[in-house]
Amino acid sequence: MKLFGSSKHSKHAASKRKAPPAENITTSKPKREKKEKSSGGFKKAAIISGSIIGVLLIAVLVLGAVASSGDTVHPNVTFDGIEIGGMTYDQVHAVLEEADYNSANNTVSVEFYGGETLIHTLNVTSEEANLTMTIDEAAEMAVSYGREGLFSSAFKYLGCLMGTQEIGDSSALIDEQAIRDAVSLAAAEVDSDFVDNAYEILETELKVTKGSGDRKVDQDAVYTMICDAFANENYEPMKYDASTREPEIIDFQAISEEVYVEPESAKYDTEIADVVEGVTGVSLDVAAAIKAYNEAEVGAVFTVPFTMIEPEITAEQMKEMLFSDVLASKSTSLTSNSNRNTNIKLAANAINGTILNPGDIFSFNGTVGQRTTAKGYKEAGAYVGGQTVNEVGGGICQVSSTIYYCVLVSNLKVVDRANHRFPVSYLPLGMDATVNWGTLDFKFANDTNYPIKITAYVDGYTLYVKLIGTKESDHTFKPTYKTVETLGFNTIEKESADVTERTVETTGMTGYLIDTYLSEYDGDGNLIKTTYVGRSHYKTRDKVVLIPIGGETGGETGGETGGETGGETGGETGGETGGETGGETGGETGGGTGGETGGETGGETGGETGGGTGGETGGDTGGGEAPVTEQ
Repeated sequence: MKLFGSSKHSKHAASKRKAPPAENITTSKPKREKKEKSSGGFKKAAIISGSIIGVLLIAVLVLGAVASSGDTVHPNVTFDGIEIGGMTYDQVHAVLEEADYNSANNTVSVEFYGGETLIHTLNVTSEEANLTMTIDEAAEMAVSYGREGLFSSAFKYLGCLMGTQEIGDSSALIDEQAIRDAVSLAAAEVDSDFVDNAYEILETELKVTKGSGDRKVDQDAVYTMICDAFANENYEPMKYDASTREPEIIDFQAISEEVYVEPESAKYDTEIADVVEGVTGVSLDVAAAIKAYNEAEVGAVFTVPFTMIEPEITAEQMKEMLFSDVLASKSTSLTSNSNRNTNIKLAANAINGTILNPGDIFSFNGTVGQRTTAKGYKEAGAYVGGQTVNEVGGGICQVSSTIYYCVLVSNLKVVDRANHRFPVSYLPLGMDATVNWGTLDFKFANDTNYPIKITAYVDGYTLYVKLIGTKESDHTFKPTYKTVETLGFNTIEKESADVTERTVETTGMTGYLIDTYLSEYDGDGNLIKTTYVGRSHYKTRDKVVLIPIGGETGGETGGETGGETGGETGGETGGETGGETGGETGGETGGGTGGETGGETGGETGGETGGGTGGETGGDTGGGEAPVTEQ
């Protein structure tokens, strides 16, 4: 029974233990509800997320399937800058072909410079850079873009829908190592240590050592240049200056000026009376030297030969042709005035044998020197301020004038010449040359290629002058003149207690404006051309007649013209006949016969007064100028 009692008790006790206090019951119920709610929310979120992922996955799979299907390029796709979106393979092919696309034929060039000098050129082809793609390959690549797999295709297709996609970017395909290797090889050619330029002037050539600059290539920078050029399709040569210090530039122009030697023909040495060798000219071709330098390798030694210029005339040639021809000769008559003739002889002797090398200038005063009594010169008639006076050396103008005539016939260059104040009787108008020590000189140049010898001497009452040289052609020259204007003189009468009849005190002189010409003829006598030489202005001199006091006047009041110039007949073009080499004839025997005081005879231009100069006159002195002595 106890057992049962015990049992009932036990049940009861147990029942009591299972009944918690009221407050405990109240607090335990909410905890069980929260746990149930939290577990349910997570499950719900997981279900939603899974659903979204599933939808997205399905969408990606669908989008990938759509992208993988079809045979046109995805929208908004460009290839190498060319819009090809939505095109078929054939359309892409046609567009690229029209754009002349062919990456296999492209070359990027880099020119490496050291200052201004091109050192090396690096050429990298598309093939070397692994950028060779034909139009067929490019079209296939364009159509295949975005069709590699469902997921990849989906994302690439989505990118195309969102914006432009460039698929021809060469940077993604370029062979970096190949380009870097090419740059490295180029750098080995360009990089160098500093060595200066050098040159040496030898006898017949210029020896040059081409130096090198201190140069270093930045290989990374050059690599970037090449990649950018391929990416931007820049196939024009690019310059890269690798220098930090360059050799000093060789001034070939200065060297040319230093080595230059002017060629000189052989010359006649008057001191040894023989021909001496000429000088061979030397010059440097500057353009050839620069070209050789630019083409030479760094460190190379090269030579530039000098240009040797042989003399125009060698000693052998000159000896064969030396003084072989009479270029011109002229004889003029002297007067009977012994003092005047002595002066002419002395001047002629001083000049006789003078040799002018090519380029030399003959000076009458420089050769004859000052006319002094110590040298034997006498007093003879000369003009001072238009009046006849006795001067030491009077009359020597006949020598300078005769030489001038020969210079005209020889067509030599006249350097300095002045006509007389009044016409002379022994030469045609416009063909005389006056001189005076210290004021007036006669000069001419030997502008031929050979020496010229002057012979001048007096034989009897004739002065002979020759110019002996070498004729360089068969042409002849004839001096002529034209009268531009004839200027008459006046006759002035003066009463004088010293005369018992009309007496000429001063001879009148007719004035002229004369133009001189030189006509050139070929070997057959045909006129080639006529050249103007210059103008001569001869002044007038009034005739002065003395009459007895209370005597009649007016016998001679007019000017006298014509017939007083040694054969001048107004307006004619020359009294001479071309290329004379002999003596003059007619009307050229000059001055009067000793001590004449007036009267003109036989076409003379004025008689002598007290042993005058036989008609020699000279430069202008009128108009208030200081008197000039003309001998």
